[in-house]
Parts: sequence; structure tokens; C-alpha cells
Amino acid sequence: MLIEAAGLGVPWAEPRDLSIDEAVAILTGRALNQVLHVRRPGPGFFQKGYGQDQTGVHVAFADGETGYIPLPISTELATAMLTANGGEKIDRYVT
Repeated sequence: MLIEAAGLGVPWAEPRDLSIDEAVAILTGRALNQVLHVRRPGPGFFQKGYGQDQTGVHVAFADGETGYIPLPISTELATAMLTANGGEKIDRYVT
């Protein structure tokens, strides 16, 4: 999984791997100095469907799909999303 992790002081041209603990901290909203996006409801075409403010991060999954994960999510769900072949069933549209 590729996780947007703004605010960690990593240049965009020099991406680095996060530890599992760092990634879980980002997905559960506990990372220090984390910069998040806020989606707000509005009248514009690109903002339709947002009923309330949603704070979260953009991600890319191993199957090539991209998405926006509203934060925070539970530690259990974050760990399940980050482990390979863990056997957990994850509905990535109900985070």
C-alpha cells in the first residue's frame, strides 16, 4: 500500500518505506506532524457526494486501485490493510 504521508519531511522525489508502526499511526490519526486533507461539502461538480467534512489521506492499493480513506480508522483495520496474505476480508469502501 502506498500512503500519502505529508508532514513527515520526506521529499517527494525520495520516497521511503514506512515501518508498520508509522503506517498504523498515520491511518489511525495518531501520527505527529501529520498533514491531512479535508473534503468539504460544496456545490461544485468535484465536491458532490460529500455530506460532511471528511479528514483523511489518499492511498494506492497493491492491485493498482487508488482511494481516499477518511481518518481515523481502527488499529485492527489499519493492520489488516497493511498485512499481506493475512486472510482478513476488507471492504475498502466501508472504512
